[in-house]
Amino acid sequence: MTASRLLLKNSVIRTRNHVRNTSKAAVSSKASPWFRSFSSLREKKHPEALVSSSAENDKSKILLSSKEFQYLQRSPVPTDVFQKSLPRMPIPKLDKTCERYLASQKALTSPEAFANTERITKNFLDHEGKRLNDVLIAKDKANKHTSYISGPWNEMYLKDRRPVSFTHNPGISMIPDLRPEFRYNTPLRAANLLVSALRFHKSLRESVLLPDVFHLVPKKTNTSTFWNKVKWMPGRIATPLSYAFKVFPLDMSQVPFIAVTCSIGTSSSAIFSNCSFPTCCNLQEYLRSTWI
Repeated sequence: MTASRLLLKNSVIRTRNHVRNTSKAAVSSKASPWFRSFSSLREKKHPEALVSSSAENDKSKILLSSKEFQYLQRSPVPTDVFQKSLPRMPIPKLDKTCERYLASQKALTSPEAFANTERITKNFLDHEGKRLNDVLIAKDKANKHTSYISGPWNEMYLKDRRPVSFTHNPGISMIPDLRPEFRYNTPLRAANLLVSALRFHKSLRESVLLPDVFHLVPKKTNTSTFWNKVKWMPGRIATPLSYAFKVFPLDMSQVPFIAVTCSIGTSSSAIFSNCSFPTCCNLQEYLRSTWI
């Protein structure tokens, strides 16, 4: 067995063991005779999709093609179910913005410097500020599908020619794993991270990730009962209806760019582009065809 195949097999086993804890497909010694016979029938039907468990759990097996392994989540509602009904970010009043700016400067500058700042701010408010505010309001009305801040925010990244990895993007460091089998096995941890990332992307691509929401009382609303009610909410009013349950949906417009996205440079800026993803529906086959 090649090193890459062994590494992938170990990764799948570890991921499978984690999924097995919550999977209904796992066969335990306490299962009923009917359930054990049904699972045995499935194993005979798909013997190639099985991975043997560790020595202490030899009797427990799970289909790699099962939904528990193939997907990170199985949301009962589409991932973007709230997106169409999210309220748009309002444009702050220009005079209030200037007042807040002066209040912050007063605490940081000397009386002489603040007097000069106050004069410049008042001149801006009476002349150029009004014209720019009118342009911003008109642009916001012409782009009701997004927020007025989205364009400038993206341009801040796309027009900057400095290295993105060190200038804008945060870094991620992983703490040592307390489990002995992972503690000093960096390749195994990297393989598990890769498998989990692919499961996340497949869940996102097929819109079965749970929507990002803030539950004010999670014990009451982060339940199957609430999500079953969401299934019957019309998309155009799903967000305000969720407010009645003290659940507040979050914007997910940037989520599709998390994976398989690249920045294509042009003469003046760059553009986002979603790269193509393999069309194979089975994660096991994708891993096998790509790295083995």
